[in-house]
Amino acid sequence: MLPPGPQPPFNPGYETAPNVAGAIAPPPPVNSLIRLRPLEIGDLFDEIFRVYRRNFTLFAGVSVAIVIPALLIQYFIGSFTQLGQSVSILSSIAQGTRPPPVAPPDINWIGLLVAGVLNLIIYPFSIGALVFATCELGEGRQPTWGSVFGGVLKRYWAVFAVGIIYGLISLLIVIPPLWVYIAVGWSVALPALFVENRGIFNSLGRSWELVDRRWWRTFLLLLLVLLLLYVVEIALGAFSTAGILLTLFLPQVVAGLVVYTLSDVLRAVAAPVFYIAIVLIYYDLRVRREGLDLVQQAQSLVRRPAPGPLPS
Repeated sequence: MLPPGPQPPFNPGYETAPNVAGAIAPPPPVNSLIRLRPLEIGDLFDEIFRVYRRNFTLFAGVSVAIVIPALLIQYFIGSFTQLGQSVSILSSIAQGTRPPPVAPPDINWIGLLVAGVLNLIIYPFSIGALVFATCELGEGRQPTWGSVFGGVLKRYWAVFAVGIIYGLISLLIVIPPLWVYIAVGWSVALPALFVENRGIFNSLGRSWELVDRRWWRTFLLLLLVLLLLYVVEIALGAFSTAGILLTLFLPQVVAGLVVYTLSDVLRAVAAPVFYIAIVLIYYDLRVRREGLDLVQQAQSLVRRPAPGPLPS
């Protein structure tokens, strides 16, 4: 029985037990806006769509906003014009007529350089904004546009470095088993970076620690999410093919502009599914490894106000 008087704050042990990566895991959130529990396959997808549905405006809006600068550069270098020519050729073939002559595209080297630099600048936001937004929900805070972009900006270079490391390991695609093994092991590095405020290599080490002994399960979950996005990509391809019909009513340049823009916007709207899944897998791994859900429940009970005295 505890002695009367104020009690010391509940300490689950996370603040005193360093993990394998050498940093200290934070205590779990008390009022998480996502469900902290072991997630089976069906539960994972239910939670992905529940989180996305409840925050659709923010997640879809942030994803589309990140795409817009690159889309404007693509307009500048004339990518939609080339797509319009391709749509026109396909339309002619479908109608059984001779395709119009197509001149070789003029390469806009300045535009390509600007596009490359811009893509590098927005790269941390591309891979980090939606992860940060989902992490905020996991920590019991409702994200806003300002908090999302500000949060990524605060860890800009760390996110950029983790992204570059992701890109470097893609060079190992010539050795698929090794590439897949490392990619899965580091798959939850960004959530660890944001939630646990870790550095670059500590985040990667923390991810490796969490995935350890659950590599195959993590691989299966990621594979299913990627298969879902692949189906969406096929649907977008069918949409682009349907753009052939636009050439019956619009000039080829305008048809290309419409198809190019809508394809990129719809792809951006589908993208949050992957990033939400990454964060949910991160929390699921912590629940299974650290009993995060049980500790959260214990914290809630300890912090609940004591009942008042019974009436005499």
